[in-house]
Amino acid sequence: MTLWLLLIQRVGPGRASVAQFMPPLFSVALGMVFLGESVSLLALLAVLPVAVSTIPTTRP
Repeated sequence: MTLWLLLIQRVGPGRASVAQFMPPLFSVALGMVFLGESVSLLALLAVLPVAVSTIPTTRP
């Protein structure tokens, strides 16, 4: 909660709300790195819209 409030203070509530969509991206990446899981094409296709949509919403 503290990190969330610091993020809101630092970048504002609009840009901080984008962080709520990041857990799937981090979960896939961390699963690959630390657990050696393979990523299916379906998983990449599911993560792609989230990753692409965060780019325009985080630009000033």
